[in-house]
Amino acid sequence: MQMRTFVATMAVISTASVAVAGGWPNETPNPNPQFNPDGTATWYIGNNTQYPVLQDAIDAASPGDELVIMPGMYVESLDVNTPDLTIRPVCSDNFCADGCSPVWLPLTLWNPTEGFENENDYAVHFGSNTNNTYLGRPRQFTQLANGTTVKNTVPVNEWHGGGEIEVTDVDSSMGNAMAIWSRSVDNVAIYCEGAQATVSYVDMTGATGFGGCILAVDSTANFVKCNMFDTNAPGVDLNGYPVNVVTLSGGNCSFDGCNLSGNTGSMNGIVYQNGGSGMWRGCDFDKNNCISGFGTVTIVGGTSSFASCGFEMNTSRTGTVYSDSTGLGEGDIIEFSNCDFYKNNTIDGQYGGCFFAVDSNSGQSPRVHMDRCSMDHNNGHGGLNEFDIETPYFPEYRIGRDSNGGGAYEGGTVTGDLNADGVVNGSDMGLLLANWSF
Repeated sequence: MQMRTFVATMAVISTASVAVAGGWPNETPNPNPQFNPDGTATWYIGNNTQYPVLQDAIDAASPGDELVIMPGMYVESLDVNTPDLTIRPVCSDNFCADGCSPVWLPLTLWNPTEGFENENDYAVHFGSNTNNTYLGRPRQFTQLANGTTVKNTVPVNEWHGGGEIEVTDVDSSMGNAMAIWSRSVDNVAIYCEGAQATVSYVDMTGATGFGGCILAVDSTANFVKCNMFDTNAPGVDLNGYPVNVVTLSGGNCSFDGCNLSGNTGSMNGIVYQNGGSGMWRGCDFDKNNCISGFGTVTIVGGTSSFASCGFEMNTSRTGTVYSDSTGLGEGDIIEFSNCDFYKNNTIDGQYGGCFFAVDSNSGQSPRVHMDRCSMDHNNGHGGLNEFDIETPYFPEYRIGRDSNGGGAYEGGTVTGDLNADGVVNGSDMGLLLANWSF
């Protein structure tokens, strides 16, 4: 399913899933919560249960408990600050009339614009006491108190006793485990403050087209297989931090298999990291537009690593990934390993198609490392071009294993042909003057 059709089909899927279940999940579970042999409890919460207000059950739950949210849409600002919780949707194989594989029933969390929670500005807030708390798809493995690690399972049709299946066997082809929506330009879907939680298989967007997806302050939260798409985040202030699609302030958040697509950003870019560090593994940045932004990804005074990530058809002002590395030490490196840069553009159409760095101390050893990366057709340059990576360092960047981009840039065959277009003209003079700082 295309991500951009997810919002449009959500209501249809949700209605169908309830209608064909023969009254379930409109029945009330009894007892609720249900107690498990290991002493934990499973709570069924939300629509048509004894706990229609999600926050009430979250506050009552103990570490190790599981909270299963019934399908539907919930307009609440949720505060989660308990460790070792699992908050997930219902698993059912009654999704279609003729039977199908077990799926997560559609669930949307949406922050309010009216009432007591109107000023919270988020749909979900994670506090600092959230170690091993999961939102979305549960963890693949559970570690028991005796140190044993076992594969995690979920019941099909929940309290109706449809048998247990492994978490990895729940069919996610119809979409992720849940959706979380921001509401307006100064809102975010998820707000982390010192959080250690994991958000897994969640779609995030702006319900009205505006707002941010993630604001993480001094956090080590982990985001797995999350989609952040079709959101306009103009950098409006929220508690002293700019709202971008992803804003990271300090900390060391990690992102695994996430996709950021079709977003519009501010001068801070789509992803804005101020200090701290970050890890991006197997993530894709596609068709994002931040013409006024320094970079699609903007890193100021921090470090990040990107492994097996793709950057394709993004537009930014200065560089697809932009770094202001002023003040960083020699060991503070931004790393790219096995990443692809394809058809990205910057405003001048020349520099920074892959990476652009500024630093008040030029001529130092490089603060960026490129290992086995592929670069092609950035700013219209065929293959790897000398202007794709622009930094004030010498050499401009560290090279690990060879890059792949149609061969390294060889320069023009005509004397004075600086841009290798076969002629010497005003374009070459412009490059010369630019390097001369005119």
